[in-house]
Amino acid sequence: MKLRHLLLGSAVALGWASAADAAITTPTGWYLSLGAGVNWIEDGSITESDPPGVFETAMQFSWDDGFVATGAVGYDFGDHWRAEFEVAYRHNDADGFCTSVGRSCTVGNTDVWELSQMVNVLYDIGLGGNWEASVGAGVGGNLVTLRSSSFFDPSSTRVTADDYVLAGQLIAQVAYRLSDRWQLYLDYHFMLMEDPEFQNPGDVLDVFEMEKTDHSVLVGIRFDLQRDGAAPPPMAPPPPPAKGPKQFIVFFGFNK
Repeated sequence: MKLRHLLLGSAVALGWASAADAAITTPTGWYLSLGAGVNWIEDGSITESDPPGVFETAMQFSWDDGFVATGAVGYDFGDHWRAEFEVAYRHNDADGFCTSVGRSCTVGNTDVWELSQMVNVLYDIGLGGNWEASVGAGVGGNLVTLRSSSFFDPSSTRVTADDYVLAGQLIAQVAYRLSDRWQLYLDYHFMLMEDPEFQNPGDVLDVFEMEKTDHSVLVGIRFDLQRDGAAPPPMAPPPPPAKGPKQFIVFFGFNK
């Protein structure tokens, strides 16, 4: 359901962007980008089922502010549109406590880290001068890893469980062109995904399902791998026409 809403929002955003009539001159060709910033995970529940499909408890988790780092390689098609492949790493520590039916529990040493791979499509909108904005959407996968010393079993040592899920994101961006090949940008990413499920390492029938939504704000730099608007090398002038042999007309006169 969450991904369906994401796809609907993507269509609305890209449709609005396509209707914008602001002119923009963008570079074409390949580019690289790097970004880093802050990541927030919305508070949500983790549902425990033991055995799978049989509800046991529901716990609420809150999360500290974390960080995100991204890298992307993309191609600008030159007519507002560009596409890129993005890899992002996110990390957040758990905060507060969880509650469940009939008992409460402390979070202990618990954190979550993610590694997402997205194919993004973006639409660029000129704002005048060196400024431009972009809206877009992406789809791909996300590896979610939960590590805890007390969540799965309060008496256990720190254990790890992970799941790889389908994910999607909406993107809003503002950028400033520093030169013909360098651009500074500010990004907002809203990422939704299928609820990851974690199997208790100490009990294979004990499964935890997490509600998960991420918000990320990043500052980054983008570098065009080929100079924009570089004029093609001038054509060599045609060779001068070959000169033929000189011709002379000789007049002979006779005196009577």
